[in-house]
Amino acid sequence: MPATISLKIIVVTMVVLLLTLMGSALGTGMLFSKEYARALESRALAIGQSLESQLNRLLNLNIPLQDLSGFENQCKAVVDRFEGISYAMVVEPEGRILFHSTPAKHGRSLDVPVELKTALGDNRPWVRRVGPFYEAIIPIFNGMVDYQGTLHIGFPVESINAKIRGLLISSSIIGMIIALYSVLVLFLSLQSMVTRPLKSLIALMQAIREKRSEIQSSKIITRKDEIGQLTAVFDGLMQELNTSRSEVEKHAGHLETLVTRRTEQLRHANHELLEEVKERHEAEKRFRELFENAPVMYVITQNQPGGPIVTNCNGLFTATIGYERDQIIGSKLGNFYTHESRKQMLLEGGYERALEGTFISEERQLLTREGRVVDTLLQAVPQSDSSGRIIGTRAMFLDVTDRRKSESEKKELLARLQRAEKLESLGVLAGGVAHDLNNILSGIVSYPELLLMQLPDDSPLRKPMLTIQKAGDKAAEIVQDLLTLARRSVSTRQVININDIILDYLSSPEHAKLLSFHPNLCIDIHLDQQLLNISGSPIHIRKTIMNLVSNAAEAQTDGGQIIITTYNHNFDLPQMGYEQIREGDFVALEISDQGCGIPKEDLERIFEPFYTKKVMGRSGTGLGMAVVWGTVQDHQGYIDVRSQPDEGTTVVIYFPVTRMPRTRNQDAIPVSQYTGDGQTILIVDDIKEQREIAASILQRLNYASASVSSGEEAIAYLQSHAADLILLDMIMGQGMDGLETYRKILEIRPGQKVIIASGYAETERVKQLQKLGAGQYIKKPYTIEAIGMAVKNELDSSSIRTGEVQG
Repeated sequence: MPATISLKIIVVTMVVLLLTLMGSALGTGMLFSKEYARALESRALAIGQSLESQLNRLLNLNIPLQDLSGFENQCKAVVDRFEGISYAMVVEPEGRILFHSTPAKHGRSLDVPVELKTALGDNRPWVRRVGPFYEAIIPIFNGMVDYQGTLHIGFPVESINAKIRGLLISSSIIGMIIALYSVLVLFLSLQSMVTRPLKSLIALMQAIREKRSEIQSSKIITRKDEIGQLTAVFDGLMQELNTSRSEVEKHAGHLETLVTRRTEQLRHANHELLEEVKERHEAEKRFRELFENAPVMYVITQNQPGGPIVTNCNGLFTATIGYERDQIIGSKLGNFYTHESRKQMLLEGGYERALEGTFISEERQLLTREGRVVDTLLQAVPQSDSSGRIIGTRAMFLDVTDRRKSESEKKELLARLQRAEKLESLGVLAGGVAHDLNNILSGIVSYPELLLMQLPDDSPLRKPMLTIQKAGDKAAEIVQDLLTLARRSVSTRQVININDIILDYLSSPEHAKLLSFHPNLCIDIHLDQQLLNISGSPIHIRKTIMNLVSNAAEAQTDGGQIIITTYNHNFDLPQMGYEQIREGDFVALEISDQGCGIPKEDLERIFEPFYTKKVMGRSGTGLGMAVVWGTVQDHQGYIDVRSQPDEGTTVVIYFPVTRMPRTRNQDAIPVSQYTGDGQTILIVDDIKEQREIAASILQRLNYASASVSSGEEAIAYLQSHAADLILLDMIMGQGMDGLETYRKILEIRPGQKVIIASGYAETERVKQLQKLGAGQYIKKPYTIEAIGMAVKNELDSSSIRTGEVQG
């Protein structure tokens, strides 16, 4: 059962009354006990002073206190006569009991406190508590001068306490009666003034809560106190509530209509919102797909004091850089640039211009995790937040590495083309000079050989003639260098091993002469014993080795080391060096030195004819590296040059290998094996000296000869004369050349035997001529053995060539 307000008020009131009454009773008891104790003390003091007066009278008679007999009876009489007095006794100053109302206690000793002695010495009475008693102590003096002892009157503490308990019990009973009466009156008053009106209000409130229509007014309570005021306020609230209820019921239908309409509007708006969210999700999905699958590297950055920080990037950027996305995001964008691109970004303010929106496409180099450099084209625009504040950039990197590589290769090809064209033009010039020199040298080279065949061994002219022959041979070598440069020299190929040519050169007089100029030079060779063979010209390969060793020696004027190395090498893929090298198997010839090196600006010109920085007259004519280039090109090889100033130079030449066995060296052929039997040889050459030289050699070899100076003369001659063999010059200054002449000859002399002679290399027109039936090709200047063997072999050929005549 819940506690009511009246019950709570009654309980509180009762507690307050009880506490008040108990406090009042307690205070009254304490006050009474104090007054009663004070009265006992006064009474005890009065009795004690009465006894003390009797003792003083006796002491004034000069009777000592010890001699007063029968005084204990007086003490006992005092105890018997006065109610509440427990004992009386006389104590000497030393504390011994002299007289006591109880005789058994005579002679006992007491402890006299110092403060008591002080008080008694001042002739002041003293009250103290001793155990269950209060003592009134009066000092005894003889004639008010001599202190004789003390008189003690004792009354029990319990008598005071008993009085106090009785008083408290009486006060408590009276207080309980008063409290019960007060509670009864208060209860009846609260029932009438508080409980009943509140119950009426509670009933009305309950009816309001239950929404009963029979709610009645509470004006039956007409009091003017707080309850009445509360009732009046509640009546006002009731009227307002009834009015509000009617208004609420009136507007309820309208509100339901509005709610229904608004609900439909919200449902439609919610549907549109869901459609918009769906479209945004689709747009975000398309954007993410476009972002991730974009053909360019896409990076979003945020501006920070230490530099732009990557906040997002697409898959192509992570795949190109080689880092995971979580390793990239949060890092500085500059961390993925090369040092040069970071420097460019800082110096040119590229990021600041991107934030301002003035950035134009620029080149940047990215550095991958593996250290590979990626050339890119960068475009960047500002990135703003929802408030329009610029917070970073959106950057797109287009990988242009392949394009740059293609442009670089194109530049390299163009440079090689220009270099080849330049060498070709110089080669044409050198070829023309060589052709003229060949004609001049023919007499110097050929006549000494003819004269030596006619001179006895002890002739004094033999030595000068040998000197002339050697000089002619050296001049012919220079001409051959020019022809090699022009790529017009006769290409006599055979299967060779470069190791043999290297060893042959190192034991040659030319190499010994080189070492005489460079006595402090050390040459180390590392030759692969399993080196494969190549197909080529031993003379030109030897010349190439000699030129490269000579250059290496000249680069080390104070002595040094030259390392000659050979090895087999395979390229699985095309390689780019000084020029592009195709894939395949190659024999590598590597010659390196520790000399002064070649500056970068000179490296592109080292193969130009007559371009040299060596000592002229000692080391050559300036054709050495040009001859090397021409030899390499003639052998379908490749050359790579690596050089650094003050660090030395390394030249590597790659020759295509052949699987054919090595060609054996042939011994000198005796003249008797290529002498003739008087056959007629028609010499066709536009140079008179060449005709005379050839005629002299052929006559010496027992052949008959006839000479003409042009193709037209040759045709005219053959129309009326026969020739067993024609020695046909390939290039003639006037009229028809060798090919056209042979075509005309075949028209009148089908199957006519012909050998071709020229100072140039084998050309396409020479090949066409041989397809028509022409025989061996020999080079100028002539040697007896070369022209003799060519003529002999062609004449001994049993087949009659019937080449197709081409107009």
